[in-house]
Amino acid sequence: MKPMNFGSSTPLTGVNPGKILSRYVKKNALFAMLFAIIGLWALQLVFSYLAELEKISDTYTYFDALAYIFYKAPYSLVLFTPTGALLGAVVGLGLLANNSEIIVMRAAGLSINRIVSWVLQPAFIFVILALAINQFVLPITNLKANQIRSPDTALLASVNGYWTLQNAPESGTNPAEGAIGHNIIFIDYADANGNIGKVKRWHLDANNNLTAVSKASGGIYLPKADDQSQASMQNHSLVEKIEEKNLINYQWQLKDVTTLKLAERAAIEKSEQETAAQMMSSKADSEDKASNAQSINAQSVNNQATNSQLTNSQATSNQSANQTSSHNVLRSRDFVLNGEPLVSRQTQSDDVINLPISPSSVYLLTRRAEDLSLTQLYDHMRFNDAQGTRSLEHEVAFWQKLLSPFAILSLVIVACSFVFGSLRTHSLGLRIVVALIFGLMFSYMQDLASFVSLATGASPLLMVLLPIIGSALLGFYLIKRQR
Repeated sequence: MKPMNFGSSTPLTGVNPGKILSRYVKKNALFAMLFAIIGLWALQLVFSYLAELEKISDTYTYFDALAYIFYKAPYSLVLFTPTGALLGAVVGLGLLANNSEIIVMRAAGLSINRIVSWVLQPAFIFVILALAINQFVLPITNLKANQIRSPDTALLASVNGYWTLQNAPESGTNPAEGAIGHNIIFIDYADANGNIGKVKRWHLDANNNLTAVSKASGGIYLPKADDQSQASMQNHSLVEKIEEKNLINYQWQLKDVTTLKLAERAAIEKSEQETAAQMMSSKADSEDKASNAQSINAQSVNNQATNSQLTNSQATSNQSANQTSSHNVLRSRDFVLNGEPLVSRQTQSDDVINLPISPSSVYLLTRRAEDLSLTQLYDHMRFNDAQGTRSLEHEVAFWQKLLSPFAILSLVIVACSFVFGSLRTHSLGLRIVVALIFGLMFSYMQDLASFVSLATGASPLLMVLLPIIGSALLGFYLIKRQR
């Protein structure tokens, strides 16, 4: 029997059977992927909420946990889209194979490549959906989620936030005298409007000795008079903005500033010298009084006992005072040598901080890589290039989000190989289990490649591409073996 040609319409009905089969396969694959993604997404949300229940407290209620999971839901959806597409393709094609519909299509002359192309087309819907969520939804929802339960950035070892080192006059020193110290500034958060969160500053003198530590609860951007001219530059590239505006300091009004000022080493040493001088003066006075007492004793024999007792009492008190002064000097010196100087606390309602970068740049530099959109990650990379720096974490996140469509498509190809390859004679349940295991392995390989890039400095683009290329080649190889 000659195979039917589904590429042309039959003269009797005027209907193209190839289009009917195409719509049928696409519809099965689409609904299978959709239900698989929604199922995995729902399970993730349930387990995430159960995990959040352990953090419930007086300040973090059940409603806060529910709101946090709601805002993190888009991130979970993007995270499970590749595995869901893989599982859905296996289920959709597996149902067709169990009903012998794949065999009929193959007997009718349809090639495996054509069936695979039909399955890949619904996957493009989820590719576009993942890109749209990464670009427009995640920056907003992740920001709101972090506002409910912000990540811990209090540790000095944390790389989150914006760090900068600035020259500044020493505390209590006239800037005209030329004594310049340093300020280490840390900002843990900034929003798109230019407002900043907690600000910490470490003040160092010219010898890099810590002199004071200050903390502010937040800050409000103070617009400049030339902000309108800056707004007209929005169409320029970020690098051009940096080159033209790198000498401008942008100001923020800090609020609720608390400063812990350390006692100055010079003041303590001066106090020690004064105490030593007083001790020597007290010793000289005691010697004079002793000599006067002896002369009085020679002139008046009747008052000898009384004067002798007085002299002994004064000598004892002077010796006690000398010992106390010496102990205070040693104690003051111990404070300095042990690095535990006295601290004075100061509070003020506001203060001003200057930064050499614009509010939009501060916003980019204080956000985590997973919270930025594709365009924001690209701007972040260009900003670092202009500054001569590099953030591998943001580069890895950029390439992962940009190449996520190819990750989804490569996993769909692997799913097709499970149906047309060596697993074609096995049950649907076994195929689903193998698909889940492979999806987890693919996710772990992506994480491993990212860690390798961060640890060794290898090309983030190459490390992100390796798992994608590897899975696609494996899928094509398994399909080709069964042709």
